[in-house]
Amino acid sequence: MITERMLEQIEIDLHAGPAFTALFKPFFIEEEPMFLLSVIRYKRHPTWDSCLSIYLKHIRSESDKQANIPSAAKTEIETYIKSWSDRQKGFEAQGVKLHIGPAKADIFDLAFKDVLGMFTGQLNTNAQQKAVCQQFLTDFHVTA
Repeated sequence: MITERMLEQIEIDLHAGPAFTALFKPFFIEEEPMFLLSVIRYKRHPTWDSCLSIYLKHIRSESDKQANIPSAAKTEIETYIKSWSDRQKGFEAQGVKLHIGPAKADIFDLAFKDVLGMFTGQLNTNAQQKAVCQQFLTDFHVTA
């Protein structure tokens, strides 16, 4: 029902992204669309800061907006985050302030694919959620 291309269209529209996320709050599943839209935004400009932000907001176990991400994808992301963090700490210990800039563009691909599959599956099995989503896609002229 929802494709990556549709999410790209939703994320670009300044009104559609927040409306899309809010749409699923009554169903207690707003974390998944938030994560998916964050990754779409990240792919356009993959910086270390945005990578860390997605991790802290949607992946870290202590997060209040944690998306349901399978352990294999979560482990891959955590390993990447730790390697960058350790490198930055090493430079800081030497008195060097390092702005780390670009990050690996595909670091969230596995998690994105898994979350999108679960989210779409949930929409397809819940008639009320599916109807609300279809109405949103119509209202915002989102096409595949």
